[in-house]
Amino acid sequence: MASPNPTNPPSASSTAETGSESAYRKAAKRAHPDHGGSTDAFTKLNRALKVLTDPERRAHYDRTGEDAEPKPDGTETRAMQTAFQALGNVIANLQAQSFNPETMDVLGMAVKDLGIVLGKMESIAKQARANADKATKLGKRFKARRGKPDIIGPMWAAHVAGLEQQVVTALADKPVVERAIAILKDHEFEVLAREAAPYGRPLSPFATMLQSPMV
Repeated sequence: MASPNPTNPPSASSTAETGSESAYRKAAKRAHPDHGGSTDAFTKLNRALKVLTDPERRAHYDRTGEDAEPKPDGTETRAMQTAFQALGNVIANLQAQSFNPETMDVLGMAVKDLGIVLGKMESIAKQARANADKATKLGKRFKARRGKPDIIGPMWAAHVAGLEQQVVTALADKPVVERAIAILKDHEFEVLAREAAPYGRPLSPFATMLQSPMV
């Protein structure tokens, strides 16, 4: 079988057919700058191998012909920050009211707070969706008279597009919050027995009902 052309990376599917370890080593040796190749050719060969060995990049390459590494969307980093901020809010709330955070399920409270945030997002999106649907239905009733230009139609369509965008905007951070909740649920917090943790005034069952939704 022919080895991959280092100056023109093959499609992921064709590479799968010819890209044995032996063939890759031979191609890499020819493409290496120390053996008469070039840095560009060697880089392209390595990128072709990465596409072959990464199922997601392989599928992306076969669909688009692009072999660039996927750009991170920052969701994980933002989710980590959101989870930590939710914890910080819960602890600060408890301390501000002289409750001992060590004796409370701070993780559970943070999850509950983020759940409230998620619910608000979905509620706003639902209302925006309903508004957009109503506007779409209403817009169908506008018609230009015979021989007259349709001026209202395009303007109304732009109005509906704005309402549709509100739906997208309302749910833009949903994956971040969902991931933040998952991060918190992947951990546990050892709650200290109340009698073993003197801290400010006596704790009240009301503490478990505290809520500090992130806005």
